[in-house]
Amino acid sequence: SWESGCVMSLFTTRQLVGVGLVIMLAACGGAADESDDSSVVQSSTPAAAPSVTTEPSEPEPAPEPTTTDVARSPVDQSAFAVVRTDNISGTDIANMTVWAPDAQGDWPVALLLAGWSGIGDHYSATAEELASDGVVVFAPDYRAQSIDGPDWRDAYRDAECAYRHLRATAADFGGDIEQPVTVIGHSTGAVVATGLALDEEGFAPAGPFDRCPAGEVPRPDRVVALGGCYFASDFDGTEYPWDPSTFGWSHLDADIHMVVGADDSVCEAWQTEQAADLLREDGFENVALTTLDAADHFDVVFMRWEGDGDWYDPATEWFDQPGDEAGLAAVRVMLD
Repeated sequence: SWESGCVMSLFTTRQLVGVGLVIMLAACGGAADESDDSSVVQSSTPAAAPSVTTEPSEPEPAPEPTTTDVARSPVDQSAFAVVRTDNISGTDIANMTVWAPDAQGDWPVALLLAGWSGIGDHYSATAEELASDGVVVFAPDYRAQSIDGPDWRDAYRDAECAYRHLRATAADFGGDIEQPVTVIGHSTGAVVATGLALDEEGFAPAGPFDRCPAGEVPRPDRVVALGGCYFASDFDGTEYPWDPSTFGWSHLDADIHMVVGADDSVCEAWQTEQAADLLREDGFENVALTTLDAADHFDVVFMRWEGDGDWYDPATEWFDQPGDEAGLAAVRVMLD
């Protein structure tokens, strides 16, 4: 496992090919697989535009998502780099892709965590929208599926390694960690992102999730949780005992933005609504809830799927739907 830690950035190789930047992080377990056969085929078919219903945070109202004031810039399509890490306890390789604005500047930085069975590249449409609006986006592959089993801590430990690598290397891509740092998560990733941002004790040195170098690092300033499966998931009937009052979370100053599609049938909207209520009851005052009408679990991240099986079937084909109104509305929340 990654419990022994990860040593980042042993060396970097730059080639002028590809879109974005791929970082290789040491993981654990079986044989390495450096191939990437999970690319997403883009589709230009937009979905119907949803309306947006926003529940304000307490005590001050949160504004309804509006068009960002950040000047759009092209995404960097010239730099592709590979960073290999020291293998501590295994030979697996985990990828992390970075999208950066193709312009000089001190850009805000975000970590984007995939959902159950997802990888960072599945979220390319969201990452490209953010990068074109002036955000450096790090999207790691991590053991998100472990959250359903006895090794559930591995998902958090992997995400923490990626977050620390972000903080250590953001400046290489024009990122500025002196600005508020955001962690974004979808589905299972929303649950992991929330813990990553709010659990100061758990990720402190010698805490249960501290398995990466760099010592103590500050928690992300903002979390954007998209369609979180906080209490249950439809595909296996699993129920989760999610109660922030029992977690000892202490980052009360964090800005928390929770987004869900009203037609979400995977992690139904009531889960995000109840999670927001529980966080407020536990003393987190900066919680804003946005419900996107006519949007499902995948619309909020520009995704759709096709196949004979269920969405979580390995044979399922995934497609981007760039320009989808629900995805754009979610991006506006991320940029708010």
